[in-house]
Amino acid sequence: MLNLGKSHQEKALDFMSQRENGPIPDDFRLWKPESVEGLLCHRHVITKLIARVEQNETGGGILADEMGMGKSLSILALILRTLGAAHEWSERLEHQVSKSLQTQHSNCHSPGTLIVASSDLMINEWLQEIDK
Repeated sequence: MLNLGKSHQEKALDFMSQRENGPIPDDFRLWKPESVEGLLCHRHVITKLIARVEQNETGGGILADEMGMGKSLSILALILRTLGAAHEWSERLEHQVSKSLQTQHSNCHSPGTLIVASSDLMINEWLQEIDK
């Protein structure tokens, strides 16, 4: 297990892993079971949308908090935690593509972590964090 040093960073890493891969504890699920007109449904706690079937909540999220809370370190730890699974997925995908001329994989999801960075400055800061 990665030791990030601060308990809130360890909790954040566990939370992010759950959002990407599951299982998500009931306390943190966004879809809550509810009876609507006598039918068991699921209501989204933020949007209030109603679904008749239980919704899959894995798929990631957005990490945004105050500056200096350790977001870079937490995300780098998440990348390291998922790196092995991402490499395995990539090798399986390459093998599938080499066996077939078809290269469309619309139902193929990567277990890796996608990072969208807004500036070169942020990337340089991350490289400095990695060096540390």
